[in-house]
Amino acid sequence: MVLSMAVFSLALCFLHFAQKKDLQTSALSALGMAASNSGFIGYPIAALAIGAPAGLALALCMMIENVIIIPAALVIAETGLQAGLPARVILRSSAVRLIKSPIILAILAGTAISAFGIVLPSPIFKTVDMLALASAPVALFVIGGTLVGFKIEGLRAEVAQIVLGKLAIHPVAVLMAFTIFAKVDPDLKSVAIIMASVPMLSVYPILGQRYGMDEVCAAALMVSTAISVFTISAMIWLVKANVLQSIAG
Repeated sequence: MVLSMAVFSLALCFLHFAQKKDLQTSALSALGMAASNSGFIGYPIAALAIGAPAGLALALCMMIENVIIIPAALVIAETGLQAGLPARVILRSSAVRLIKSPIILAILAGTAISAFGIVLPSPIFKTVDMLALASAPVALFVIGGTLVGFKIEGLRAEVAQIVLGKLAIHPVAVLMAFTIFAKVDPDLKSVAIIMASVPMLSVYPILGQRYGMDEVCAAALMVSTAISVFTISAMIWLVKANVLQSIAG
């Protein structure tokens, strides 16, 4: 799961320094390549294919993605959005915007509740649970609305790059890392590779909206979700055939 941070960092550097893209575009594209939809897609599939280790992998993925990768991408994107201003102004303005961001506030609140073992009262818990169940349909509604009238001309390369990074480079990087660090439970290796091979998180277009990348993010999510039917199936077949275990360890 720490490998996702490495994929994010390398993708960010490549996009910004090699392809000369602005920071906000680089950060959001790198986020799409490195942050998986661990909760709604990765965990259910890994739990069916592997079993109990999927729960541990989910906890690690959620911690890395929600506490490190998503905030880092938003901080970098905010910095890029205000490029040209004095560093002091950028830091102050970015901090204020991020503190007011509902996503950052939700991550901080969830982390605090989990860390201190706070048990929410039943009415509040039921409300939060209802909102959690509604999050996926709402995200799909936003994606559908964003894609209405969307013309992909001129953006094919950008969308293809994000999809390739998420469905190919991310899982391959995880697999290659496991060939170096072999002393990991084989089942956990398989779960990690499956988690890395699923599409990006469902709120990806919502995160990209502020930075003018909502259409690109929505298109990348839609394409990667369609293609992942085949890539995830291939990963499950490799797991069942014990191919991944033999390669990675």
